[in-house]
Amino acid sequence: MQIEIACIGEREDIILFQGIGITTFVLKDRVDVNQKIDELATSGTKIILVSDIFNEAIAETLERYETKPYPIILSLPLSGVQSEKGLEKIRKDVERAIGINIF
Repeated sequence: MQIEIACIGEREDIILFQGIGITTFVLKDRVDVNQKIDELATSGTKIILVSDIFNEAIAETLERYETKPYPIILSLPLSGVQSEKGLEKIRKDVERAIGINIF
């Protein structure tokens, strides 16, 4: 079974995403996050939601997929702390995905 949308976070509260059909992965180690992103991308996952707490750890991984149409990797403030970096990243990712700035 191919995963269409996945969510990676460091706390168990992301399991709520399973209720709407998103496969979740709770990972504590930043190395595991990079490996999981690569694994999901290789298997054909279209959208990967990642907690913005991992932004620094996954910077190189994000660069590898930046010019490819899939996967679309969105950094979200999933750890309960609002981050302006995460919100700005969402704006850029949406613009890249649909071709126009809607914000």
